[in-house]
Amino acid sequence: MKKENSLKGAFIEGITEAPKKPRRKATAEKASGVKGGSQKGEDRKDLWKEFEANLDKSVGTKGQGNAVWIPDDVMKRLKIVAAEASRNLPVRAMVTAIVTTFLDEYEKKMKKL
Repeated sequence: MKKENSLKGAFIEGITEAPKKPRRKATAEKASGVKGGSQKGEDRKDLWKEFEANLDKSVGTKGQGNAVWIPDDVMKRLKIVAAEASRNLPVRAMVTAIVTTFLDEYEKKMKKL
């Protein structure tokens, strides 16, 4: 039995879908630059476990932190995920966990940009 999140209505209320701009479709090969790259939606269990660990560290963290600009469409998606989650997931904690997990995985590659 899924517990209803009391914040769901507050997060989703007033959020409207903006018209989507047409995008070029990218294949996994183009996106990753490697033949046979992982498809969108594929889960790497170790990466997900790392994300969950980072999320647990981030929830309840006190302090102001630094402000970061997040595009409206991304923020809407994050709010919807938070609202539909079975537990209370603050958007700030989710973003921190996502960025930390991504940096842990791809920091060396990013330094070569």
